[in-house]
Amino acid sequence: MKEHKRYTIGILIGGVHTYFPKEHILGIAEAAEELDVNVCFFLGTQTKDFFEDMLGGTHKNSFDYQFNTIHDYSLIGGLDGLIINYGTLGLQLKNESAEQFALKFNSIPTVFLTEIVHEPNCHSLICDNKQGIRLVMAHLIEEHHCSNILFVSGPAQNTDAKERKATYFEMMERYHLPVSDKMIAQGDYSEFIDRQVDHLLDDNPNAEAIVFANDEMAFAGYRVCEKRGLKVGKDILITGFDDCERASGMDPALTTVVQDGVLMGRMAVYDLIYKLDGKDALSRRVPVSLCVRESCGCQEKNGKTQNTPLNLVDQIHKLNRTITNMKLELINFQRKSWFIPSLARNLNDCMDDEHAFLLEAMENMRELRTKCTYLFLLDEPVVYRKDEEWKCPENLRLAAYYKKEEVDAFHLYDRPSVSKEGGIC
Repeated sequence: MKEHKRYTIGILIGGVHTYFPKEHILGIAEAAEELDVNVCFFLGTQTKDFFEDMLGGTHKNSFDYQFNTIHDYSLIGGLDGLIINYGTLGLQLKNESAEQFALKFNSIPTVFLTEIVHEPNCHSLICDNKQGIRLVMAHLIEEHHCSNILFVSGPAQNTDAKERKATYFEMMERYHLPVSDKMIAQGDYSEFIDRQVDHLLDDNPNAEAIVFANDEMAFAGYRVCEKRGLKVGKDILITGFDDCERASGMDPALTTVVQDGVLMGRMAVYDLIYKLDGKDALSRRVPVSLCVRESCGCQEKNGKTQNTPLNLVDQIHKLNRTITNMKLELINFQRKSWFIPSLARNLNDCMDDEHAFLLEAMENMRELRTKCTYLFLLDEPVVYRKDEEWKCPENLRLAAYYKKEEVDAFHLYDRPSVSKEGGIC
């Protein structure tokens, strides 16, 4: 009896710094084990976008091409099939379309996640973005009688984000509600978009609700509203998209569209194996549903919860919030741990220009969320013995500073000195 070949499939994926790609990986791993399939992950990164979105910095140079060349190794990896998580890759591929990217890999059966392609040998899986936004908008308009609804979009070149934004316009038109450019903010799917949300609320002081294109951006909405003294779910309604692991632990719990990333990952593997076995597999949409919680102004309606003793409900919510806070602490730790290599890399880029070096050092202080930073240098080195009391040197000069979003650096002979009283001359 002929033994069935054990397939080897490759997974092309960009950065996994957000929730949904991690869910895809989990689903792929589960299905691969069930089907006895070898899996090779070709994990790239989103270096420039990661540092800008997660750390808040602004970087002149992008080293993405150095990391993402790993995807080319899949072409010589002896693979039987390929799964491409285009949602994490497309952000970096600004000079080529999904169709052009697909042509590079279509010598073997390929499944595209979160993107629609029509090339030979290719097959697409994407969530039902339109239905998700329709459910959210109809709920806010029909159940909560909202008319002034704002929208925070995802990356402009991302298909999921484009479909969600287009459906927002469609629903506002369907219900004859006015929309202006100032009611839309351009996000990037990261939760570090506080500035965009601030501007959106400044421009729309009478806003009743904000629809976010994903959950992580909605978390920024919570943070900004809290700073402004706005109570989410009462003063302003907020919704997300994804139902990521932190959504139910938010205070109040986040109303969101549920898309099952684990299911999508599993479907991708099963569809690919189906194609490798010589059968037809059609491109399709992964269904979504609306999970109504308190952030949209609804009270909890879960029957099981209603029959649960009140003190136990409080304990469950407290536990969810504790878990969410722990995850936030982990994110903050990751941000800080990435800061030093990020700073070192950027400073290395301008070692030959002292003025640029100082400016770059101050620009990076934004990433640490410092209120102000002053960098002083000495005209001549000062040596202190181990037990000697430190005194402020007389030749201490201000080389650069970061204060109130203003950054400046001084050339060698223009640096102000520090007076004995501690002032700057």
